[in-house]
Amino acid sequence: MHPVPWAIGNSPITKHFATFLPFWARKFSWKETGQTFRVSWDIVADAVSWVVKWGLEHRTLEDITAIGVDEIQYSKGV
Repeated sequence: MHPVPWAIGNSPITKHFATFLPFWARKFSWKETGQTFRVSWDIVADAVSWVVKWGLEHRTLEDITAIGVDEIQYSKGV
């Protein structure tokens, strides 16, 4: 069996659809997103996981020169 460039392993959805679903999963629950686009919530979860994994593998931290801090905690528990 030859892999096709638009598929993700044995997933029933294409790469394009897998990048589309997480956009909506940020706005709605995974269940609502699945119902809206007629897939199960676990397919939405797999798509979100795939996109996050891809993003982590392709991120670069080389250009970061400083990290800003917005707030400082003065005493614990307050």
